[in-house]
Parts: sequence; C-alpha cells; structure tokens
Amino acid sequence: MGARDIKDGRRRIGTTDSETKHVEQLKKLYELSMTLSSNPTDIFKHIARMIAELFDVRVVCLSEIRGDQLYFIAVYVDGNVFLDAGQCPLAITPCATVELSKDIRVYDRVSELFPEASFLQEHNALAYCGFPVLDNHQNVIAITCLLDDKPHEFTDEDQELLRIFGQRISMELERQRHINEHLKSEENLHQMQAMMFQTEQLAGIGSWEWNIPEGIIHWSPEMYRLHQIDPVTHPTLTPEMAISKIDPADLEQVQTNITQALVHGVWEPIEYRLRLKNDQVRLVKAEGLAVQFKQSFPTKLIGFVQDVSELKITQLDLERNVELLRRAEQLQREQQRMSALLSAMNIGVLFEDQAGRIEFVNPAFKYLWEISDTFDLTGFPARDILTHSSHRLPCPERASQHAMQMSNSEPSERFEIELHDGRILTQLSYPVTNYDGAILGRLWIYEDITQERQTAKQLLYLAERDSLTGLLNRHRFQEQLEQYWRMAKRHHIKFALLYFDLDEFKYVNDTFGYRVGDTVLVRIAGEIASLVQSSELFARLGGDEFAIVIEHKQDAEPSMLAAYIVNAVSSVPFRFRGANIRLTTSVGIAIFPDHGLEIEDLGAHADAAMYQAKSMGKNNWCIYDVDRDMSAVMTTRMTWKSRIAQALEQNYFEIHFQGVYVTRNRALKHVEALVRMRDLQQPDQLIMPGQFIPVAEKSGQILDIDKWVLQRSIEVLAKHAQMPPIAVNISGRSFDDPSLPRFIQTQLNKHQVDPGRLIIELTETSAVSDIQDAQRFIEAINQAGCKVCLDDFGSGFSTFSYLKYLGVEILKIDGMFIRDLVNNRDNQIFVKAMVDVARGLGKDVVAEFVEDAMTLEMIQNLGIQFVQGYYLGRPSPEIIQSKSCDAG
Repeated sequence: MGARDIKDGRRRIGTTDSETKHVEQLKKLYELSMTLSSNPTDIFKHIARMIAELFDVRVVCLSEIRGDQLYFIAVYVDGNVFLDAGQCPLAITPCATVELSKDIRVYDRVSELFPEASFLQEHNALAYCGFPVLDNHQNVIAITCLLDDKPHEFTDEDQELLRIFGQRISMELERQRHINEHLKSEENLHQMQAMMFQTEQLAGIGSWEWNIPEGIIHWSPEMYRLHQIDPVTHPTLTPEMAISKIDPADLEQVQTNITQALVHGVWEPIEYRLRLKNDQVRLVKAEGLAVQFKQSFPTKLIGFVQDVSELKITQLDLERNVELLRRAEQLQREQQRMSALLSAMNIGVLFEDQAGRIEFVNPAFKYLWEISDTFDLTGFPARDILTHSSHRLPCPERASQHAMQMSNSEPSERFEIELHDGRILTQLSYPVTNYDGAILGRLWIYEDITQERQTAKQLLYLAERDSLTGLLNRHRFQEQLEQYWRMAKRHHIKFALLYFDLDEFKYVNDTFGYRVGDTVLVRIAGEIASLVQSSELFARLGGDEFAIVIEHKQDAEPSMLAAYIVNAVSSVPFRFRGANIRLTTSVGIAIFPDHGLEIEDLGAHADAAMYQAKSMGKNNWCIYDVDRDMSAVMTTRMTWKSRIAQALEQNYFEIHFQGVYVTRNRALKHVEALVRMRDLQQPDQLIMPGQFIPVAEKSGQILDIDKWVLQRSIEVLAKHAQMPPIAVNISGRSFDDPSLPRFIQTQLNKHQVDPGRLIIELTETSAVSDIQDAQRFIEAINQAGCKVCLDDFGSGFSTFSYLKYLGVEILKIDGMFIRDLVNNRDNQIFVKAMVDVARGLGKDVVAEFVEDAMTLEMIQNLGIQFVQGYYLGRPSPEIIQSKSCDAG
C-alpha cells in the first residue's frame, strides 16, 4: 500500500471507545493550552510526549525544515524524549510529500517505500503519519511525524487534532524566532556602546548629558575616570556633585559658563582645573550645546570634556623653548639646537621679528600649509605667508581678519582656521621679549585638530544615527517624536506617523544572506530619503522597519507620501545571483490626534495600519481603521485561494466596463474591462478586485484570471460588432508567461475578432523592471495585431528614456497625479512634462480618475486627448455600444 489521502481516514468502531477517546483529546488539548508560557525546550518535549501518548505510537519526531535538511528538534522514543537529535535530507523522506501537499500524509510499510530514510529503518517503522507546520504565510516550516512498528489508523478527528498541534508548534517556533531576534538586537546595542566607550577612552574625551528640569546629570565612563568618581556609588549626578572636583579658583568662571548655557543653550569652550586625589591637578577643556528646548529655554544639554593636561604641558614646554631662543639670539650653536628641537615637533611654529619678517619656520608649519620644503621663507613678510601656500580657505575674507594679523604687543586668543580640504587648524601667537621687556618679535603656533573634531562628531553621530543607513536610530527618533508631539499638542497641529517594512524581506535574508539584505536596506533607505523633506523625521527602527513623521497640512498629503513610498520601493530593481527580485512594502498611517492622543497609541495604530495594508495584499498603504477586525481578516484571507478556485470553476467572475472618452467632445473611444467576483455565499454581492487580486497574484491564480478576462472580452467583441475596442489589464505575473501572446492570438482567430479591437494594458513598473522581456512581449502582442497601453505611467518618473525601446501606442497617466491635479502645482508640472514627452514620441495619452468638471477642464488645457473616470461614467456590466468609437 502507498500513501493514503487524508480524506480516507476511517473512524474507529465502538461508540464507547470513541467517546472515551474524545474526552481524552479534550484533556490533552487543555493540557496543551496550559503550556503557553513554558520554556520552549519543555514545550517541544511536552508536545512530543503528548502526541505519542494520545495516539499510542512508539515514535514522534518534531523536525524543522532548514534549507534541504530536516533538523529533529525533539524526538520521542518509547517514553524518552531527545532534543537536537540530528538531521536528515528532506528529499529522501516521506516528509517531502507533506511539504509538497501542505497537508497530512499517511503511509503503510513506509520503511519499504523510503529505504534511504535512516530514521525510518532505525525505528523499524511500519506506519507513518506526517502533518505540516505552517507559518503566517502558509509556508511549511516544520513537519511532525508519528511512527509505529504496527499498522495504525487515523480518523478525521485524529487529523483535526494533529492540525491543532501543528498550529501550536508554529506559534512556538515563531516565539523562539522573536526571542532570538530580540537577543541579537540587545547584543548589537551592547557592542555599539562598548565601541563608543573605547573611542572615548582612546581620545581622552568624556561625554555628559544634563536633564535640567530633573536636575540629573549622566556621565560616560570616561567622565567618571577623568573626575575619579565611582560610577557604582553615583550612577547619576546632581549639578552640585558634578562641579565638586573643580578647582575653587576656576569655579566662578565655570558657573558663569553654566548660567550662559542655561539662558542661550550654548556652553562656550572653557578650560579649567580639576583637583583630584593626592593633590593631583588635571587641566580639562569643556564645551556643549542644548538639544532640547521648552518655551525657548533649554531643557537638556549635552557636551564633551577633554583632558588637555598633556597638550598644556606641550605648550608650556614650547614657551620655555621660546625663552631659550630669546636668550640665545647671539649664540649660533644654541640657535641650531632650538631649530632642531622645533623641527622635530608636530606643531607648526613660525617666528617673526619686530619688523614682521619671518625669521624661522619649522617643517611642521610648511607641512600644515603645504609649502615646499625647498622654499626658504626667511626674510619674507609674515603677513604674505598665505600667498605661498597651496591651500585655499573657504572664507578667506573672514580668515584674513585673524590670520597673521596681531600687533606685536598683544597675545592672541585661540583662533580656528578652516581649510578647503576640510582640515581645521588652530592658531595661537605670543609676543617675544628680551630680558628688558623689549619686543623682539612674535611666535605663531599652529596645530591640526581635525581628528579631534572628527572624533567628537563621530561620537555624536553614533549616539543618534543608525550605523547601516545613516538614518535616525530608534532612540533618537523617539526623542524627536516626543518633541514633535509636544509642539503639536501646544499649537494644535496635526501630524501623521507612517510605519512601513519590506514585504518578504525575510526571504531575501534567508536566500541570499544578510550582506545582501543590508545592501537592500541601504538602497531602499536612500530611495525613500529622496522623498522625505528636511523638516520631516525619517528613521530606521530596526531590521526592515522604518518610520516617518510629517506635518498633516492637507488631507491627501500622508497618503500621497505613502503612495510614493510604495511606488518607489516596487520600482527599485534588484538582481542577485542571476535572479531579478521585486520587493514591495506595506505602509501604515496614523494621524494625530484623530487616531491617538498619546505617542504609544499613535505608534500602535500606525503599526496596526501597516498590517491592515498587508492584509490587502501587500504593496499597499492604509490609514488606520479602528473598525477592521484583523483576526477575522486573517481567517478570511486563508480561504481566498479556495474561493478563487471555486469561482473559476463555477463561473462566478464577471466583467464590468468603463468608458474611455475623447476629451474635446466626450465621444467614446474604447472601454476598459474590469473584473469582479460574485460572493459564493451571497451571489447578489460583488467582491471588488482589491480583495482577491493580491491573493491571486501571490498564489499564481492570477494567470487563470487574466486568461479568463481575455477570453471573455474577446467573446463579447465577437457578439457585439458595434462595441468599441476593449482594453484588458495584464498583471505582472501574466506578463512573464511566454505563452500568453499565443493564447491571445488563438482566441482572436477562434472568434474571428479584429485584433485592432483588443488593447493590452501593462503597468509601467512591471514593464520597466525588465526592458528586454517587455520588448519581447510587446513585439509579440503587436505581431498579433493588438495595441499596447502602458498603465500607471509616471509612477517611475525618474526617466522616460525606456519609452523609445517599447512599442506602446497609448500612455495612461498614473491616477495619483490626477486625483488632486487642480490643487497640486507639482502634479500639474509633472503631468505637463509627461504630455510633452508623449507628444514628442507620437503616443496617445489617457488620464484616469477624472472625477469632477474642474479636473476635466484642466486636463483638456494640458492637451491630454482621452479621459476616464467617474465624472464621465462608472463601471457597469452593461454592454456599451457606440457608433462614435473612432472619434478623435
């Protein structure tokens, strides 16, 4: 005997035994429900044991599918349960038939049928029953099989119970996946924090954050080290404690800076001394700025403190060396020794005499200003030094006010000079006097602090940005969202929160690896960033999850951005390992305050709206709808595939027609065929394509639907000679079917219909994603004698150069440009550009979604020849016949 269909399970004889078994099943199900919060390992052991006891079998194997292998995560054998019990190639086992059928399979003498499956031979298996474990997308992720060394029967009730076990195992595998992802996120966070701590320590820079309303200061580990304060004893600090280590002589100056920062939000750079243990003195430099404000007053300051003790020692050493130089004016040997000393320093040094002419420069000075080593500057005016440098200054007017412009008697403050190549130099100068106090000249000191500044900026960047995409990270996004939310509440401003992720992104990671997944995320982030304005917030929340906050000025604004995002993602071409990948996204929108007054509620509703968009077939966007019952939607979605199959078998599909009219006189040009489906339970109710087309595209049933619509449209044309041409929209899946052009030509010949009366519509995104395939398909349609219309034209507005390679006669402008055409100046510019391109290439143009007289008038002024929309006619099942079909 071979495999037995799951519908052939026989009920066991005996009413009493059946009732007893049913009671036992209820007990086991109750026992299963009590394990929902148990340890995952215990749950799998418990489930395996429960199945074995309930069905009286010797062996139960819970196995997870990983690639082409079965991994046995729990195996029950004669009372014992073994975890991680090895692996086996899937293809050589009866479990492969379970994966293929996605349903229960039962075998007798299974060891003979599958001799290569070692685990069957090992357990001397005679009877086999395997049932699939499905994820939320109806993919088989695991298989559980029951083995026995004697024949075994499985009733319909047994099989139904096994399906329940399959659902429970699926839930547990999904829970483990979420736990693993959470642990990995925490590990990444810890690694980033460790990297920040290490960077601070290497640079000798400590960072701090002061929450002013709460009076609490948070320090980085390097800050605690610099101040010699125990972080365990003082995890948070008060302002009084933070300044306790400052030298009393510098305290007043520091307090003045603090007062200025609390008023103006900027902590000016300042140097002060710290008095530490054993009378140790450490000189530090501090600066900061406000990052949060409330009513124009800062509420949070952040900043950096750097240990400059060594630098000050270097500067003091330099000053002492200058003193030696002054005393050794007449001593050539001392002058040479000082020259050698200064030449060995990395700090640029220039000395000018009392007349302002250069007496000495060290090699570091020439290197910093890129002056030739062989060029002798001695005797040249110091004020003309920049004319000998190959460097350019971004703001030479500003720099000229300070560079080499001090009188001999005045010491200078530290001045920063920005070079055109991005480097930053600091300039200091000191007057040089002899023993009698007479001015001998001036010493100029230059230091490259570019790396110091870059380190500080990098620390701030790491704290606020996502390391992969450069977008705001979750923490920084949450902070700015709270600011945005408080401002919106204060000023009664509406704003929209958009959540979106990539549909089927897990497939990319699992199939091509995480490096490819990271490449996809970076590319998508770049595409979406071009759609987001500088005043809006755009962040990567983690994984493939993103969020955007925009001000809600117009009702259509959030939905337009969502539509742009959906179109942008679906238009990005990816090709990995020779495979063309088309990714899509689902966008959820929640409006403040309509969908929540608190941030938590708004976020939850944006997330729910995103899954509502997924339930509509993905590659879509949705504004949060509180009335939608997601659990009911998911349950209904699981039945769509069978409903579509039944509708095809029982002819429950029908075509409605909507006219396309000549703009100047409203004469009927042609009609578009729009498919509808009758509800099988309520035949008088129509189901719109938005409910079943996404499911059909995913299941592959769209191929049969498209062929049905084509065949039915050609039959209608054959029966009604006065009917104008019919346009049929072909899905992307059917577009890839090489047999479709032959099918169309066969149907036209069979019903003796003029091919010129059939128009094939293709969406722009599907055609542009693979130009070569599009060319072949369109050429085949043209050879059959049919016209081709490019639908949703403009959704890939980045370039229209592909049009010269595609033999399409008609361009239908995407409805997102037409809906708000009267009020949207940008859309008017885009549409005008599309019309000019189409005219230049000799194409006819159709505008869809025309719903009022003002839009129709503007379309006519823009020179669009044909229109379609509710203002001129709604879809109807009635056959439209017109004698003016050739007008225009």
